[in-house]
Amino acid sequence: MLTRFYLLVQTVIVSLFISSAFAQTPVDNRGGKAETVPTTLGSGTTYGVVVGISTYQFLPALRFADRDALVFADYLVRSRGVPKSQIETLINKEATLINLTDALTTVKKKVTPGDRVYVYFAGHGDIETKNDSTENAMLMLYGASRQDYNATFDKCYLRDMKRWLDSLTQAGAEVVFVADACRSGAFALMGGQIGQSRTMLGLGKEWTGQVKILSCEPGELAIEGVEFGNGRGLFSYCLVDGLMGMADSDKDHVVTKSELEVYLKTTVPKTAKPHIQHPELLGGEGDMPIGTVNTDSLRTYQQRKTRDYSLLTATQTKGFEEDLLRGQDSTTRRVFKLFEQALASRNLLHPAGQSAIHYFRQMPITRNNAKLLGLMKRNLVAALQVRTEGLLRPLLQKVKDEFKTSISTAQLDSTIAEMDTSILLLGKGHNLIQNLTARRLFLQGKRLLTTKRERYEFNDTLSQMAMARFRESIRLEPNMPYTYWEMGAASLILGQLDSSLIYLEKCLELVPNSSSIWNVLGAEYQSRNQLQKAQTYYEHAQQIAPDDLEIQAYLSQISHLVGNEKQVEIYRKKALAEYQRQSSGQAKRETMLGLAELLRCTGQHDKAINLLRNLLKTDSTDAEVYLVLYRVFSDQKKFSESITAIEKFIHLYPAFGMAHAMRGFEYNARYRATKQAADLHQANESAEESLRLSPGNYYGLLIRCMVEVERQNYRAALPLAQRAILVNTSLAEPHFILGIISFALGDTTQAWISLAHADSLKYNKSEIYPFYGMLYEIQKKYSLAERYYRMADTLKPNIPRTLAGLMRSLAFQQKNLEEILSLSQRLQKLTPANEEVWTMAGYLYYRQKKYVEALPAFSEAFRLNPKNTKTLKMIDEISGLTKQYKPAAEAYRRASDLDTTNVFYAFTAANLFYADRFGLKQLDEAFTMASRAVHLDVVKYPIAARRDSNVNARLAIIYSLLGNISDTRHEPQQAIDWYEKFVLINPDSVWISPYHFRIGSLYLNMNQPDKAVHNLKEAVRLKPENIEYHTQLTVALVRSGDAVAGEAEAKALLRLDSVNVRGTQTLAVAILRQGRYAEAWQWGQRLEKITPPTSWEAPYFYARWFARQGNVKEALPQLEKAFKQGFSTNASAILTNPDFASIKQDSGFMSLIRTYCSDKK
Repeated sequence: MLTRFYLLVQTVIVSLFISSAFAQTPVDNRGGKAETVPTTLGSGTTYGVVVGISTYQFLPALRFADRDALVFADYLVRSRGVPKSQIETLINKEATLINLTDALTTVKKKVTPGDRVYVYFAGHGDIETKNDSTENAMLMLYGASRQDYNATFDKCYLRDMKRWLDSLTQAGAEVVFVADACRSGAFALMGGQIGQSRTMLGLGKEWTGQVKILSCEPGELAIEGVEFGNGRGLFSYCLVDGLMGMADSDKDHVVTKSELEVYLKTTVPKTAKPHIQHPELLGGEGDMPIGTVNTDSLRTYQQRKTRDYSLLTATQTKGFEEDLLRGQDSTTRRVFKLFEQALASRNLLHPAGQSAIHYFRQMPITRNNAKLLGLMKRNLVAALQVRTEGLLRPLLQKVKDEFKTSISTAQLDSTIAEMDTSILLLGKGHNLIQNLTARRLFLQGKRLLTTKRERYEFNDTLSQMAMARFRESIRLEPNMPYTYWEMGAASLILGQLDSSLIYLEKCLELVPNSSSIWNVLGAEYQSRNQLQKAQTYYEHAQQIAPDDLEIQAYLSQISHLVGNEKQVEIYRKKALAEYQRQSSGQAKRETMLGLAELLRCTGQHDKAINLLRNLLKTDSTDAEVYLVLYRVFSDQKKFSESITAIEKFIHLYPAFGMAHAMRGFEYNARYRATKQAADLHQANESAEESLRLSPGNYYGLLIRCMVEVERQNYRAALPLAQRAILVNTSLAEPHFILGIISFALGDTTQAWISLAHADSLKYNKSEIYPFYGMLYEIQKKYSLAERYYRMADTLKPNIPRTLAGLMRSLAFQQKNLEEILSLSQRLQKLTPANEEVWTMAGYLYYRQKKYVEALPAFSEAFRLNPKNTKTLKMIDEISGLTKQYKPAAEAYRRASDLDTTNVFYAFTAANLFYADRFGLKQLDEAFTMASRAVHLDVVKYPIAARRDSNVNARLAIIYSLLGNISDTRHEPQQAIDWYEKFVLINPDSVWISPYHFRIGSLYLNMNQPDKAVHNLKEAVRLKPENIEYHTQLTVALVRSGDAVAGEAEAKALLRLDSVNVRGTQTLAVAILRQGRYAEAWQWGQRLEKITPPTSWEAPYFYARWFARQGNVKEALPQLEKAFKQGFSTNASAILTNPDFASIKQDSGFMSLIRTYCSDKK
């Protein structure tokens, strides 16, 4: 059960992480700029030799020395601008004497006077023997021997280091030597504390020409811990802080030796309290520059720091009893006999008054029976241990794969009581007391967990108490496999996977023939993506238990993961045959569960579900069946069904925190598929309940972290990821999560470290490589970014984030536009709602001057994100190039709808809609946008005098546009109102005359000639040469009844244009209305001459001429001829014409009106 349960949980987590929301971190927030900014100290070149060793081949390991070295090297590259080619970084097994001397020799050959060399060492330091002088002190390299330092070459005497550094100084280089060689764990070395102290004394001697920066003084210990930069040495942490700029007290962007010394000697001791640690800086002048400050890097670094955050056997008495009883009284003999009978009957502690312990206590204590009492005590203790041995001895050969223990609480209580009695009887001085105490502690721990396991309750006070007892038991009796098994099993369930691996490996070492241990460890390594190792462990388990279907299930799963589909098919057929066989008979529950796992792992989900549902018909409260059923549905991404299954389990065991975490994973997975906010809320609720029931459990932390990342609340996610790492340092997942959270927060240094750590722990490369690509993009190393994006696409094709990154890297290199367009088209199909994809396609088409293709791409991008002003500008520009205004107009309208206070959007949309005049819909949109623009300007500047020239110019354009639209809509009065507003704010404009003309013409069309005259006169005044203005003014004057002024204006017009038809006609009418009929007739004849025979002007004049004199007979034929030759008017206009006043009552006249005027038909 334990193996199955653990694998269920672990494989769920692995599968969820591979497709998790962490892969959807927004690309537009890639951690800010992290460009390498070259800086110099003097004019020379800077080199670095950086050594950091945490993992030694033979010596005790350190915790963070390697990380400290990597961070220092990163400082040189990113903040000091030193090219990587000028830095040799030797980490762990690379840090050999040969590599170190090669690196220093290479630097020596390159240096010239004025150059700077940084030499950094973090690792062990020691002496050969405690009597050695400081001259023999050594820096221990990777292969240093544990027993005899002289047995290997992998050590660096301080005298040799001094000699090498002297050679650099002699070549004219400035040398800065940093040593952190006195860390915790070093006292286990041969020299112990004395060796450490003398190493520091040796380092503390001044070396001419070099600056030395040491982590502590002799006799002190340099501390390290996770509280310093998520796992650093305090000295290194503060050193990099100081060099980054924290030590730059005078803010001159240079960190001098004296500034750094003050900073380190103030900060390190204060931070280390109550521990004592005092760094030292030796050599060099006080104002000697040690580092320069990159302002941008310092600002980013300071922002990140705000987010940083601790067996006795029985004696055979036959043959000796009579000797021991000789001389004893009858009472002693009787009690002894009853004691022996109680031992034989196994009545050791019970029943009261009839047990062996009762009779032992009844035995009189005299000088004569001391030996007899000793014999009784020994045999009673031996008998008491029989029950304990019955429980524990089998576990020495083979631990049981059990989750709910088969040992009852009553058995455990009885055994513990017997163990207590044994210890009490033997007393403190007996040599078995330590062993018995260890076993009692084990049994007490098991007793504490038994009740909790039956109810699936973990990680509360009782569980912690149990683990404490197990640890103490191991200390007293370190080679008992059952204790390691219990600790490993408990750690698995609690999510403390690093601890579980240690305990189970130790258990396996002690009990190598247990299939359960091999199987569970196989699952552990599978979860860490160490597939070959996992397969080896599963195969060992199968050799021990060849018929175990569960083991076969996991072997089939691992075969699929390593690509051995042939083997998977073998297991699939075996599962099918076993299913058919079991269907015809009554199989044991355990066999059925194992078969269900095998069916699941070979993809035969329907059969697995059928099997499990049959088991539930037998027992609907079988929680383990619901767990397996949950996993089957989860494999198929049937989230509703998987949630129902795990909720059935929770209903049976509501206090099991792990089940709530699993429920949270399923809700989170369903959220990623459906984006329903309720699912994310449920995921968060489940995780919080999991953490309430099991505080600090790994899986609860993970799901809470995933929820915060889905919400893009990265600052809240950060401490959750850090806590998960503290629980399981060697698991890849939390390091990967921390990497992408750091990336999103702009902490690219931590992102590199965490992602590289996850990579080294075999996390899925298809997930890591895209982030490598983005990190290289930040550094503008686009060819490297392209490389990692391509590798990621090969491992896992058609992932939008990867394709987008590949597009960007190719675009920045300005190469292979056809491939970029192809990638863009792939992305548009995969993520049609991704704005960036459409934007990139738009720019690509634009660069190729394919404006027709670029415009819809930008339009779609803007539709997806109307707040992107850059996209809006591109649409505007391309619309102008292609004369396709509608997309730009729509874009500006949408922008205006979103930002209703932005007058520019409304103004531009109005103009663009008006430019596309083809259809009323565009005019309506133009009118709406123009009205909005007017409203915004008038509300903002209610007092006209306070409007500047830009506002007035914009209002003038809008008034003109609104007037034009109203005119087009045949709304003359509204058009006049808008035109008059235009005239009002632009009285002196050179463009004012057309608006006076339009206003006059509109009044004229409305048959209000009196109002038209003023504006038309103003138009003529401004543009006296304009014939059209004169023409309209002539008409207006005549219509207003001022025939004399009309005659004068008409003659002025004809002086400008002697054949002007409208002027000639109006002049004739003006003279006619003054009663000068003969002269009017002459102008009528002239009109007839200058117009074509088929025109209506002359017949219409003649009709008016005859009508004016009451000659209906002659007037009506001329009027009908005018109508037939194209004259058109409305009835009201002709009926109000004073020329027809004398004949308008004539029936013939009215018949013509009804015939040819539409409004009187």
